[in-house]
Amino acid sequence: MRPSAREIIEGIAWTLDKRVAPHATEPWAASSLRSIRGLLQHLAERVEVEGPLLAEDNADLRAVLAGALDRLGENGAAWAALAPEVRTALDRAWRGPAAYPTVASLTEENEALSALVERLIHALHADGLDDLARAATIAAVREYLARQAERERPLYVPAFTGPPY
Repeated sequence: MRPSAREIIEGIAWTLDKRVAPHATEPWAASSLRSIRGLLQHLAERVEVEGPLLAEDNADLRAVLAGALDRLGENGAAWAALAPEVRTALDRAWRGPAAYPTVASLTEENEALSALVERLIHALHADGLDDLARAATIAAVREYLARQAERERPLYVPAFTGPPY
């Protein structure tokens, strides 16, 4: 479909840069335009990769949670309470088998799985877990967080690396 979402966003940015910015003589207005420009650049990058990034992140989150189930078993009260919710989330069909994975459905899945990983982090610091299993799971979570940051890096660099004002 033309123009693409990215082309529309880039067109808006061009119009602001070429038609509006030269007339923004007030410092506050010029600063606002630079902020808007950064957000538009972020959106231009994000619009094309958000779905694939979410799908990849969801698969990564699933692997972290499945690994925690395998390593931690049912030991530790905090983890024992969380494990059934993890199993339910991993077993859930987030979309119909023939459904196109919309960004909204991928986001819903991502938010639920991310919340479970956050709760896993808290459970890892509770008593009652095997030390080796805890250490391996903490390492897996740290490795996931590093992969997530690297995956999302193109969304923020260079969009938010220029002058902030």
